[in-house]
Amino acid sequence: MKLMLLTCAVFPSEADARQKMWIFLKSSDKAGVPPEDLHLYGCGHGFPGYRYMKLEMQLAYLKEYKADYTHVLYHDAWDGFFTASLAELIQKYEQLGSPSILSSASIQLGNESRMDGYEGCFDETKRYRYPCVGGYMAEVPAMIEAFEHMLTLPRQTGDDCFNWYDG
Repeated sequence: MKLMLLTCAVFPSEADARQKMWIFLKSSDKAGVPPEDLHLYGCGHGFPGYRYMKLEMQLAYLKEYKADYTHVLYHDAWDGFFTASLAELIQKYEQLGSPSILSSASIQLGNESRMDGYEGCFDETKRYRYPCVGGYMAEVPAMIEAFEHMLTLPRQTGDDCFNWYDG
């Protein structure tokens, strides 16, 4: 497995991004992420909205680097950090059977107050049954395919969580 750690860094410059995301960066270093495998995308851009930033910009970045990596670990560095080593995360991913896409999960739908249209979509026996846009570990081609599909869905809002739910 050749793993890219990817995070969004929509700030005026990489220096600004590294200054504002210092907790995440320190935790990734402590977790054992090789500096050459840490990728910040979006530097130099203003905030374009979540869907554009976390689907379209991320998709373009993955396509650009798809030959260099087999897998991607996306982590939402704006409000997250590592609490385990990268080796432990990889080990747990492999123990789960190395799924083509392993999404983070939540006990509730984010930014959605009603279940209209989602009845029967999620396994009600699971506590953490809803996809969460805060992170995933996946094969790069599978994630590219998933994002391309999400961007063709009828409902396109400014929030990527709806693309994940509908996908």
